[in-house]
Amino acid sequence: MSLSERRQRLLEVLCLRRHDTYDNLAHEFNVSKMTIRRDITALTCSYPIETVRGRYGGGVRVKTDYLPYRKTLNAKQVSSFAPCGYIKDPKDKHQLIVDPEAAETVKKIYEMCLQGTTKHAIVLYLNEHGIPSPTAYRIEKGLPYSPAVADNPMWGNKIVNDILKNLIYTGDLVQGRRRVKSYKV
Repeated sequence: MSLSERRQRLLEVLCLRRHDTYDNLAHEFNVSKMTIRRDITALTCSYPIETVRGRYGGGVRVKTDYLPYRKTLNAKQVSSFAPCGYIKDPKDKHQLIVDPEAAETVKKIYEMCLQGTTKHAIVLYLNEHGIPSPTAYRIEKGLPYSPAVADNPMWGNKIVNDILKNLIYTGDLVQGRRRVKSYKV
């Protein structure tokens, strides 16, 4: 079982049980307790999972108001737009495939960041070299885009920061980070 598969399965188990201990989870997944701790730490960044201290009531639990969507648990892309460097598969809209042209831009951003270039300097480089921003690229290629951000074709610090912080470029599909509170009773 790969790292992402184990974390996906761990999330499913926690959503069903709502509460469990590190020892039980380590035994069930046949890994060390430290491995489960690392997985839980990674999952808490994206999901409402919290650790609870205590000898008997301690462990890991999912916040009571969290009810995941079934598509989210099935590791399918459910957002409206694919991240920069990806496009939705024409055969299956829930799968992402690499867009080679836009992926080169993302690779360049990471390459420059690893060399120690500041985010502002990366933005200046991208704008000076005429590399289209993600929204401008989508408009140019006829891909779906958000009209809310369509008026600015230039790169900005926020766009570069979002790309550098997005876990999808490490191979993890993270969803459900933002929710609209429902006031329905």
